[in-house]
Amino acid sequence: GWQLRVVAGSMELGMTDGGWSADRGDWGVHMAYRHLESDATVDGFADSDFGPGGTNLKGWIAGGHYAVAKNSVFGIRYLSADEIAGPPLSIDRVFVDFLTKF
Repeated sequence: GWQLRVVAGSMELGMTDGGWSADRGDWGVHMAYRHLESDATVDGFADSDFGPGGTNLKGWIAGGHYAVAKNSVFGIRYLSADEIAGPPLSIDRVFVDFLTKF
């Protein structure tokens, strides 16, 4: 399996010093293409949000996030997965998140 991902933005949502931080106005966007053939990894380790979870999937992931206040982030992600082999199966999902740290 493989994934190609492009990320742009100013927000540091990585795990640094035990957590993440964001200042109002920080933003980030990302776009990725994922191709995970059958049995490329153990199904339990595959992303359960992408398609029905597991392997034998390919598709696009796009999203972005914006800090509406200090350490409060609004985000949205769109995932579109298609089965690689077997009967045709296509699953699209949209996730809306609001994260805050206090």
